[in-house]
Amino acid sequence: MTDIKNPVQYIAYYLPQFHTIPENDKFWGKGFTEWTNVKSAYPLFKGHEQPIVPHEDFGYYSLETTDVMKRQATLAKQNGVGGFMYYYYWFNGKTLLEKPLLNMLKDKEVDIPFCLCWANHNWSKNWDGGNKEIIIAQTYDENTFEKFIDDTSKYLLDERYIRVDGKPMLIIYNPREIPNIKEVAKTWRKYAKEKYGIDLYLVYFQHLEFTAPAEFGFDAALENAPNIRARQRVCTLKNTTRYPKTYLIDYVTNVFQYVLSGNPGYTRFKCAYPKWDNTARMKDKGAVIYLNSSVRLFKKFLVEMTNKTLAEGIPPFVFINAWNEWAEGAYLEPDKKDGYAYLKAVKETKKMTLSELKRNGFSKDEKAKYRKKLLPKVLLFGSLKLPFVSMTRTDDTLTIKVCGIKLIKLSYFSEDYL
Repeated sequence: MTDIKNPVQYIAYYLPQFHTIPENDKFWGKGFTEWTNVKSAYPLFKGHEQPIVPHEDFGYYSLETTDVMKRQATLAKQNGVGGFMYYYYWFNGKTLLEKPLLNMLKDKEVDIPFCLCWANHNWSKNWDGGNKEIIIAQTYDENTFEKFIDDTSKYLLDERYIRVDGKPMLIIYNPREIPNIKEVAKTWRKYAKEKYGIDLYLVYFQHLEFTAPAEFGFDAALENAPNIRARQRVCTLKNTTRYPKTYLIDYVTNVFQYVLSGNPGYTRFKCAYPKWDNTARMKDKGAVIYLNSSVRLFKKFLVEMTNKTLAEGIPPFVFINAWNEWAEGAYLEPDKKDGYAYLKAVKETKKMTLSELKRNGFSKDEKAKYRKKLLPKVLLFGSLKLPFVSMTRTDDTLTIKVCGIKLIKLSYFSEDYL
């Protein structure tokens, strides 16, 4: 029997903030784009690779026209990236950064599948969608949700749009922010079907919580990586910089948190990221930097997320953070330092057969090493030698009983622990 080729489609996050808009000109200065942040970065410690510089083949490009988008689409497909997830900035009828998406919609030569992620958070000056220094607030009213379907329908109906079982995949960044979200999901489905003949496949962006998507009336979740808002205490490195707000995290340990996590029991799309360093945005005011990343580790990470996807029998999509998040140091696009190496890693993974995928992930010894490292240290019960306390360990779970009553059952690799 011929070995089957890797069937997974890799979808890369895509940021459209590489052109000027009046709102950014007003709040950040005339001519602001994402490159403004990238160019202004500086190293925070010895050996810190900042500022990062794009490869001369693309340079500090502009998305004012589709010229670059067509080249990006070609480059992506040549290297195993099967689609883009465009961030969609929509504020109750007002859109920001929509020009590249509208241009793409009109130009079929931007020939690559795509889907939308509604970034339904505030537009703020501290880059986290929070409630401080808000530029444009995200609001909701009784007309919001039908308007949202009306505005996105032109994308959802495009032949390039990514679908699951014929249903357009629509991703929502933070459903918890939407009042009565379960009812809203019903409204979206009913309105989209009745007015546009669309059956929606709703996905939520899993970065603030780990709720089963059915609680929101959704079909699936997207496991965002890295999850810098989750508790990463076992991955944190000592801050040796002179900037106390800088947060250093070990890339390798964090990768194994995703590799060793179990099946959640619902459809959760996996995500891999090549590296992360948001110094360009945060400077010395709270940059989050993942150290010890490499092309080799990213490739193994991607292989593992592919294998998990296939083992769980979920729709064959794995997301990559990101295609062009340059100010967060998360990008596949070529740069001056590594050239096309990260894209080559995706291409090589996409070309693997199923048996090659199984052979090219992390070894059993590597997994065992990090499984041990990630085990919680239960100092109190671990040190007590009392007849009424029993502690049972398996590869994945710690169970503590007192007088025969189960007190704690903790999965080492559950979201609650990680």
